[in-house]
Amino acid sequence: MKQKIAVISLSTNQPMAITAIYEEHTLVMSKAQKLPKGMRAQLVKLTPYVEALREQGFKVLVDEATGKVANAVGGNHVSLKTRGSDGRAAVITGIERYNELLLQDNIALPVENKGSFELPDTIVEVEYNASGEEVYRINWREIRPEQVLTILCCFAVGYNNVASADYINAMTAATAEAKPSVMDSLKRIIGYEKIKAVEDVPESLTGKRISDEERIL
Repeated sequence: MKQKIAVISLSTNQPMAITAIYEEHTLVMSKAQKLPKGMRAQLVKLTPYVEALREQGFKVLVDEATGKVANAVGGNHVSLKTRGSDGRAAVITGIERYNELLLQDNIALPVENKGSFELPDTIVEVEYNASGEEVYRINWREIRPEQVLTILCCFAVGYNNVASADYINAMTAATAEAKPSVMDSLKRIIGYEKIKAVEDVPESLTGKRISDEERIL
């Protein structure tokens, strides 16, 4: 299934946005663009931008602290700490999925400044608690704006906000009945005429009714 993904990150010192396509188990990220600083300027820029993306079927994730911009432009409010369906933070899920896609050679990072989007092992450290469970230590200061885009694009592959209007519309469209054909209309007319033909015959001439179409004279 093809997924259209858009990530807008406003939580770093350089707000940025990027689009990506996930198809046939491969994630392809496009060229990132810088966004203005300040909520007023961001709303002016992002309102028509997000509207156009949604009309094209993009899943739009807005990374910010408050969610004010996401609510204003119609995006899904997320952050690196957002919990996925498995209860884990987006940063963990995103990094794991990145490593999996990278191992399978199924991820294409932006060609321009590609190194900035790569995720080194130093971003996260894995430790184990007394129960043997994995505990992740995130080096928040080392994460660059471009890397936030990579993490959230990877996280978005498995993210669906079931309460969002876009998700509901997509599911409704997928389950909508097909437009009636000419043959469907003809079948209904024939069925109606058969019923009328039976009903219009006087009961005295029809004998004992066994079924809608069978009688004993």
